Amino acid sequence: MKKNTLIGFVVGLMLLGIASLSQAASIAAGDYVKLIDYNHIDNAGVMTYAISHDEGQTTAFTYQTFCIQENVYVWLNKWYPVAGLSDTVGLYDDPAPAGAGKLQGAVDYLFYRYKSGAYDTAMMTNTDEADFQKVLWGLQGSGRPYTSTGTAWAADLMAYDNDTSLQHFWGTKVINIYATKKGKKVDIQNQLYNPVPEPATMLLFGTGLVGLAGLGRWRKKL
Repeated sequence: MKKNTLIGFVVGLMLLGIASLSQAASIAAGDYVKLIDYNHIDNAGVMTYAISHDEGQTTAFTYQTFCIQENVYVWLNKWYPVAGLSDTVGLYDDPAPAGAGKLQGAVDYLFYRYKSGAYDTAMMTNTDEADFQKVLWGLQGSGRPYTSTGTAWAADLMAYDNDTSLQHFWGTKVINIYATKKGKKVDIQNQLYNPVPEPATMLLFGTGLVGLAGLGRWRKKL
């Protein structure tokens, strides 16, 4: 491979990784989200959303999430405005929906673990996803208390409960989605969001860094 071609290939990998990292953190108030796929089992499990910055005319990227309020639904293929990202579940409904209030620390931690690839999401079945969702609902107080056994997230939850060093902010925010009814903002759904890069993105970024290091050693030999 010619030197210029090799440099272009490595730099391209790095730029792609950096672009993915920057996209992951680009959701903001005023954006629009649209549900494009979800787990049908018990209406629980991972959901995939598209993001638009201009009222649904284009799709910026997609992200996967779990809703944090049981029995609160959105329609497929319909754009909803984002009120903002916060640490609060349930901003506008009166009376407040079940689970409203500060995002629970255990939910923050478990979703961080999920997004960072700790649970091998490619191997999770629909039943696994529904199980994980029900754990999150139960911890937040928006669903019935629910306990997993023999799962990676059950072990993580036990570790979180027993280790105070884990009980700090892990980067999860709540995306507050709303609709306007009679001129008033009304909660449609609250979703978990953590811009932790997915393992594939980090691998790609890491490959670029290793390639640059190797290129530097190769050039020194010339």
